[in-house]
Amino acid sequence: MRALDGDLTIICGPEQAASDDTDAVTNPTVIVVVLSDLTERSDRGEKFAHSQHLATLRESVLVAPDSQRIEVFRREGKTWVLSIHEAGATIRLESIGLEFPLAEVSGAPQERSACFTAPVGFSDQGKGDPRGFDICW
Repeated sequence: MRALDGDLTIICGPEQAASDDTDAVTNPTVIVVVLSDLTERSDRGEKFAHSQHLATLRESVLVAPDSQRIEVFRREGKTWVLSIHEAGATIRLESIGLEFPLAEVSGAPQERSACFTAPVGFSDQGKGDPRGFDICW
């Protein structure tokens, strides 16, 4: 399986590095991509089409940095469901039980540093660590 990377990749379980690129993984649970003028077409087209075939991927998140907008594509069976979040919204990533306000990830780059604690029962090492874990960007 071809590797896929995002600006933020969340893996639930042991990491499986791609054979052709040790910086990329083949088993993401959530991929977050920050859109740019140069990459938006590819991110929405070829890359998203490829990501749909990754069995472990549950959510794909597209962040539009120039506007207060986040699109979350969530796998529900064999279907991908889109939810659009705009100014004032709270985003929920069902696959990892994480909820955060859109305001925490939008705005000028110096304003976009955020950390969230994933809920108890999830683990960044896939071992069911009851303490949860932090996600920062």
